Amino acid sequence: MAEEGVIFVRKATGLVREVGVLGSMSLPICYAVGAGINLFTAQAIGKYPHTNVTLAIIIGGIPIVCLAIAMGLMTICMPRTGGMYLFVSRTINPVVAMLGTWGYIWSCLMAYGIVCYVCAVFWGFGFFLVGTATGNAALLAIGSTLSKPIYSLALGLAIAIFWWIVTLTGMTYMSKILNVFMLIPLIASLLGISYMFAAAANPHSLMTAWDNVFGAGAWDAILTVASNHGWSPTSPEYGMYPMEWTATWYTSIVAVWAYAGIEAASFIGSEVKSPSRTMIFGGVIAPIFVMVLYTLMGFSLVSAYGPFVSAYEFIAGITPGSPGPDVLWPEVRALCPTYPDSPPLASLPLFQSVYAAGLGHTASAAAIAFATALWLFNGPPAFMVAASRVIFAGAFDRLFPEKLAAVNDRFHSPHWAITLSAVVGIAYTIMNYFGHWPVIVASEPMMVIGYLIASIAAMLFPFVRQDVWERGRKLTIGPIPVITLLGAIATPFFLYQTFLSIAALSKGLTGMVFYTGFYFLMALIITISYAYNVRRGINVRLIYSEIPPA
Repeated sequence: MAEEGVIFVRKATGLVREVGVLGSMSLPICYAVGAGINLFTAQAIGKYPHTNVTLAIIIGGIPIVCLAIAMGLMTICMPRTGGMYLFVSRTINPVVAMLGTWGYIWSCLMAYGIVCYVCAVFWGFGFFLVGTATGNAALLAIGSTLSKPIYSLALGLAIAIFWWIVTLTGMTYMSKILNVFMLIPLIASLLGISYMFAAAANPHSLMTAWDNVFGAGAWDAILTVASNHGWSPTSPEYGMYPMEWTATWYTSIVAVWAYAGIEAASFIGSEVKSPSRTMIFGGVIAPIFVMVLYTLMGFSLVSAYGPFVSAYEFIAGITPGSPGPDVLWPEVRALCPTYPDSPPLASLPLFQSVYAAGLGHTASAAAIAFATALWLFNGPPAFMVAASRVIFAGAFDRLFPEKLAAVNDRFHSPHWAITLSAVVGIAYTIMNYFGHWPVIVASEPMMVIGYLIASIAAMLFPFVRQDVWERGRKLTIGPIPVITLLGAIATPFFLYQTFLSIAALSKGLTGMVFYTGFYFLMALIITISYAYNVRRGINVRLIYSEIPPA
């Protein structure tokens, strides 16, 4: 219920500053790191022949890391909850803010449902890897069982409901739990990277380890069959060398989506302790850390396995023009019958854990194998926090129903905004069981519009809201504010991505119809909200000229 004589719903949000340094870093790291980077680092080598995957990770990361840092610095200036919705609505226009964040909300919730659903698949993959390495039939059976859709649904719903409950308990408890589930897979990922550098220093041990896991001659079987069908490290059509800039550029366009969410700390500006200090960690250091981590993942894999990854992906059918596994895998198994019935999923944990297992380091192999599943497990709460805080901020501005701005007196969490987010996320989990259409219309076009508009807002922010900018760090390079410079670096890339998304959508009627209806619904909500508030005598323009209370 709104308080009389107050332009916002209340004089204070009711949110409490309870998130510390580690919690502010966990949120963006858990949002970003997941299946995407663990698949991308391996599969991009085959999917985009002659790419330099390490360079692509760096190029793709620059614009989104710049934007995330800009948003972190804007949060220091304006330590309030709402992220890009808050920055854009106070810098440009509330309608433009909704244009960007409307899709962002839904892409977060689609990701929530999709990640919960596929989590079982990666747990199954972990059991498969450990079972293969140890020859344990029971573990292999568990892995096979978890790959079935009904188990994906069951485990997905359990994960979705678990994080819904945890998030309702407030940021203090959620942050502590999330910190644990961030540190465990992070340690495992760093362990995997260290194994790759050890393999790079001793290439012969890598071949021996692969054969120890999959059987004598397993390494050579991959290279022999691939070579028999036209693959070679320098093949113009399928190879890895020499590097080509065009292939690397296209790979970098895909790489940017592995970084999605590294701006997540900016959505909890009203909930971080000492924002001027904490947001340096959550909004600046965390995005840079993710970029360094990704770069090490890509570089260590290529340094260790080199062209073998390219050959394996040619066999697995990832490389365009490959005859595919239906043709090639039987030939591989004819040379090495101890291989499994189908090629294991080409991924970073596959290559890392096989090396550790082949050396006899079973515990390390298991930790690495399950790291991706844990990265997926810790993602949903970050998605929910980002989505629910945008919903809360919009409701606090009277744009959404005011009930969504309610905050629980005990846990200081926006419980109705969280519950709405959870219900939509659970619905997407169920939709995945009946078909993967949510993936088709999911996040890329929605996210890219939000990132583009936020980048433009960052460019303008120090000038349009100079009074607010001066409350922050006031960092400049010469006469140019750092926030403006960061926004200027990000904007051209996201403009390019927007045009790519529009071009892709224009090729199919279904996508165009979906997005036309999707954004028309947004326009209706804004129109109804404005009309309702004006009839109540609320000065809507005044709302967006003011910074919300903490």
